[in-house]
Amino acid sequence: MITCLGSDFGILRHPATTHLQDKRLINRRWARRFVDSAHDRILAHEEALLARIHNDLITGFPYQLEIEHSGNLLDRNIYLVDDGFEGGAGCSDYWTALFEEYAGLCFKNVRMTANELEDYFHNDSQGRQAYVPPEISPFPNRVLVRQLLDLGFRAISVSPHVHACDGSEESGLVLPYLIMESDMLKEIPRLNLPLFPRFWFFR
Repeated sequence: MITCLGSDFGILRHPATTHLQDKRLINRRWARRFVDSAHDRILAHEEALLARIHNDLITGFPYQLEIEHSGNLLDRNIYLVDDGFEGGAGCSDYWTALFEEYAGLCFKNVRMTANELEDYFHNDSQGRQAYVPPEISPFPNRVLVRQLLDLGFRAISVSPHVHACDGSEESGLVLPYLIMESDMLKEIPRLNLPLFPRFWFFR
C-alpha cells in the first residue's frame, strides 16, 4: 500500500493541526497492482527501494507542501513545487520520485498543470468548493481557492519535471487519482470468497 510518510498518527492528532486521522476507521481503499513488467523492475531494485524508505522513516524525512508562496499578500504568484526529494516531498510525489530514481519507473501523465488547476478551481463543482487549508492560510477567515484566483493570484509551474527514463518533460502537481489511472497499474481481481456469518470474526 502506498501511504504518506509521517502522516499516520493513529488515533492521535496531527502535531501541527487539529485534524484527526484514524486509519483504522477507513473501511474502503482504492488499490491497484503494478503491471508485471513494473513489478519485476521493483523486485529487481527492492533492496535499494526499501533501504531508502527505511532511512527516510528513521531520519524523519520532511513533508513538503507542493505549493510555495512568499507569504506576502501583494505577491500573486503561487509556485507549484515538483523537485523530487529536494527539501522534502509530498504524499504523492515522494513515491513517483522514489520509483523513478531507484527503480527506473517513470510515472507519466500524473501531473495537473497550472492552467488545469485554475480551471478546476474555477469551473469544477468540487473544485469551486475547495478552500485554503487553515493551517497554511494567511487569512483569518476561510477563503475558497477560487476567491484567491479572483483576487489575481495565479499558479505557476517553475520548471518542468524531466523524466529520467527518456528525458521527456511534464509540468504540474502530482495527483493521487492520476497515479491510480497510470498504465503501470492494473486492477486487482476480486476474490470470490464464501460469505461467513458476521459473528465468526468475533470469536
